Amino acid sequence: MKTHSVLSLFWILVAILATPNVQAQTNWSVAACGNGIYNWSTSMCWSAGSAPTSGNVNIFNTGPTSITVNDDLAASLGSLQITGTGATITLSQPSTGLASNSETIAGNMASAATAEHVQTGGSNAVSGPLTINAFGTYTFQGGNLTAGSIKVNAGEFNVDSGAILTISRRGTWLGTENGATIQNGVTGAATLNNDADGLIANTGGGMLFNWSGSTLTNGLNSAAITINDAGAYLWNEGIFTAGCLSSCVPSTVTLNNLSGSFLINGYSGAATLINDGGAILNNTGRLSVLYNRLGSLSIAAS
Repeated sequence: MKTHSVLSLFWILVAILATPNVQAQTNWSVAACGNGIYNWSTSMCWSAGSAPTSGNVNIFNTGPTSITVNDDLAASLGSLQITGTGATITLSQPSTGLASNSETIAGNMASAATAEHVQTGGSNAVSGPLTINAFGTYTFQGGNLTAGSIKVNAGEFNVDSGAILTISRRGTWLGTENGATIQNGVTGAATLNNDADGLIANTGGGMLFNWSGSTLTNGLNSAAITINDAGAYLWNEGIFTAGCLSSCVPSTVTLNNLSGSFLINGYSGAATLINDGGAILNNTGRLSVLYNRLGSLSIAAS
């Protein structure tokens, strides 16, 4: 009898230890906080009755009026979803620390509802993918943003207003799919760097804009690759440099313009494309075009 009890207790413990760690799900409460501007720390706005700092979080808007959530509380989450199905939902991050295993931003085509994450400060550390789907937007205007990958899938990713963002380390990439848009310097000059085995992949009819006064650099200090492929557009109105800018050992830095894609240098005004530091510009594939327009220059270092 005693042996049976011990064995039963043993198997109960095994079952407990084998049970997966399912993180709690907390949703935004549109019924309680469905119109206007609210703080993340407002307890009544959440399904659990308290502001989440862990677990899985879905900030969504199913109602007819816009909602803005000010992130005023540090959180370390399993997953973060920002979802607009009725009207616009915006997560505003001015200064706090936010971490998650994944973040997904998505609006709704049928209702034209948008979902937005606007970061003006603080830190957002996504250890896995940051995915921006249709009618979703991530606007980076300051602070620190890191992600395992940034996948812009029919959505929009903006670096703006003096912000500096560097894509670096092996396995990290910023990419477009399904006609998505990446913009560097939308309303104010910004800097986007691709460095240290980083990859920027503009494909599938995507559009990568480097606006006037902004700087886009491929291979800031070491090798990196930018690919413009599958009918994509790369429009440069600022300074686009492929190669080493600082005191680094020149290494192979590659800019590929492939498969019927367009690299337009100086779309509405003079711009500069600099190919330096051992960089390689591949403009190959049927109907792939490099345009220098309106006094723009492509410069290959001597």
